Amino acid sequence: MSLNDASQAKLAFRLRLRERATLRARTIAAWNADNFRGRACVGEKQNIPVTKRGASESFWIITGTTKNHKLSTDVHLAAKSSATVVILMGMGKLSEIVQLFQQEDKAETPVAIIQNGTTVNEKVGVGTISTIEKVVQENELSNPAIIVIGDVVRHRAQLHKVQQQIKTKEVVVN
Repeated sequence: MSLNDASQAKLAFRLRLRERATLRARTIAAWNADNFRGRACVGEKQNIPVTKRGASESFWIITGTTKNHKLSTDVHLAAKSSATVVILMGMGKLSEIVQLFQQEDKAETPVAIIQNGTTVNEKVGVGTISTIEKVVQENELSNPAIIVIGDVVRHRAQLHKVQQQIKTKEVVVN
């Protein structure tokens, strides 16, 4: 059985429509994944890895504020975890976040806040759960910013030092 030109054109058109729909769906999914990955990597631009052997085996990326302007219940769960916690849209709830982590005996847990990450207007504040609100005031940090909570923040200074040594070629390899 052979198809005439009109039938072949209709079939080809339908296949292209399906192909486009599939590609659009995959492109949107890929964009969303890249967008999320990008936000998590803002910390890495400041030498803060989201995981590091011996410091954190996993990480959470969560929203700090729900559509109803309440603190996300995921923050409560994350405060109980030993994972690195990356909080998006949490600056307006920073006091509540600090209280939650203090209730979990994590007052000395390192915290970094990165405002306008990876832009020329980037500002960073580093402290602990117990000091971060003062750091925010001193550095005049506000939205848009991400909050990174966890032991990986401690490694920022070490990684920065190694980067500087590499730049000046002062690294000693044994």
